[in-house]
Amino acid sequence: MLGLLILSLIVTVFMQSQASNTDFGFVFAAPIPVWVTPTFSWSAVIGLGVPLFIITTLSQNLPGIAIHHIHGYFPDHKPILSGIAVVQAILSPFGGFTFSLAAITAAICMGNEVDNDKQQRYKAAIAAGIAYLIVGLCASAIVALFVSMPKVIIHLLAGLALLATLQGAFSKSMETQSHRAPALLTLLCTASGFSLLSLPSAVWGLGLGLLVMQKTEGKPS
Repeated sequence: MLGLLILSLIVTVFMQSQASNTDFGFVFAAPIPVWVTPTFSWSAVIGLGVPLFIITTLSQNLPGIAIHHIHGYFPDHKPILSGIAVVQAILSPFGGFTFSLAAITAAICMGNEVDNDKQQRYKAAIAAGIAYLIVGLCASAIVALFVSMPKVIIHLLAGLALLATLQGAFSKSMETQSHRAPALLTLLCTASGFSLLSLPSAVWGLGLGLLVMQKTEGKPS
């Protein structure tokens, strides 16, 4: 994946320079922090805060917990989620509202290719954190390069990055016979792109899957 990313960036820079003689030198300038005084707004809380909280919980935290279980890690998630909530409450007025279990990052850092020893895979998370700090300092250059990439390359990178995670999720969700129909319906509803009441298809897919699983297993509501 790293080699493919580097190759994609090189090809993109070459294509852009050949097409429009674009000079990417200005892009690599160091970012300049700009202070923006936060202001409280009920409309932002209702229109952005609550929906983003729900989406983050369903698209990052819950899949993050599932990824832990898929790779054989069973920590107590209550203090983890509580700690994330405290950090978000403190830093959200300053733009730090995106803290979560980061499902994709977790999947990459917990894969079998990271280390055969499960107890040593935490090093990948540390390396990812350092990489994120570096990426943050080079944000302007990275955004400019990705925006200039052809869409097919972006789709290819995203698809290949999630390939191993998708394979593991498929195998785990289909292991138990009673879970196969709910898992399949969740996948189909999510992939359909269906949206209602400003909630994305992932939310409705998860709800549909849980409802079907509840009915098929005969559990009381």
